[in-house]
Amino acid sequence: MSALAEHQFEILRSAEDSDGFVFGIGAEVSLDEDGFDPGEKNWLTQDSTNTRRGVVGFGRDLESAKTWAWETHTDQEDVESAVSILEQFEDIWTNEELARTPGAVTAIRYRLAGRTRRIFGRPRRYAAPPTNLILNGLVPISHDFQLVDAYTYDDVESVYEIPYSSSASGGGFTFPTTFPIVTEPSESNGAGQLAVGGTKRAYPVIRFNGPWIDPGFQTDDWTLSWKGSIPAAGWVEIDCRPWMLSVLNQDGASVVGGLGRKSWLEDCFFAPQTNPFVVLTGSATGGAASATVRWRNTWSSI
Repeated sequence: MSALAEHQFEILRSAEDSDGFVFGIGAEVSLDEDGFDPGEKNWLTQDSTNTRRGVVGFGRDLESAKTWAWETHTDQEDVESAVSILEQFEDIWTNEELARTPGAVTAIRYRLAGRTRRIFGRPRRYAAPPTNLILNGLVPISHDFQLVDAYTYDDVESVYEIPYSSSASGGGFTFPTTFPIVTEPSESNGAGQLAVGGTKRAYPVIRFNGPWIDPGFQTDDWTLSWKGSIPAAGWVEIDCRPWMLSVLNQDGASVVGGLGRKSWLEDCFFAPQTNPFVVLTGSATGGAASATVRWRNTWSSI
């Protein structure tokens, strides 16, 4: 991943990429003095007005997705260099593969106040009208990014690996961590305790690594079970993030039929600033099975 300087941003071609195009203060596409707007907080409400009593009834409210916007410019020496940078930036901002893939999102990484975080969504508006200043390598650029939600996320995922066997003890460790690593045995067969930060609920991605029959993932607040068998070297991954909500196997095929009819992935989350204790269930002999749980600490602010 690119090492970002303060007040720099990096748009990736896909959420899984490690490098993209860096813009912001000191970059080839530089930030205007007042060129960054992380959007405003709005709500999706279920308010209703009682015409008999003249009062407002409040229902369930949800924060609506934000739009981030930038005012930037090319910071070059001549028209040829400015046009070259514009071409690179517009190419990644108007990513055709991303735009043509339903449900796909990408990420923008950014560094602010000494910490690096990221947002998820899709690039939208892009405008770069050239004026005579292009002769000096300067072109003003306006561009927006539509977020999938109202939150920001840790740049580095937290990852916890839990070995599992029907007759052996499990264990685990959390990334990011500090080396040297000190591990401890879990308190029960295939169990462990996570450390979740942030200020908003974090939705996990849980992968059951085979061989396994009817794997399950239990916390004190919810249980997620998948019915079926997973072969050796195979896996089933359940993605609880609200913009994904998928159940895929190692071939990329949907295996959502293994979930129970009353399984609601949006109800499976870790509360912020907690240490949830998790337990694995199912049948997995031989000690080769495991579960990998990934999440990003989620924040309400930039």
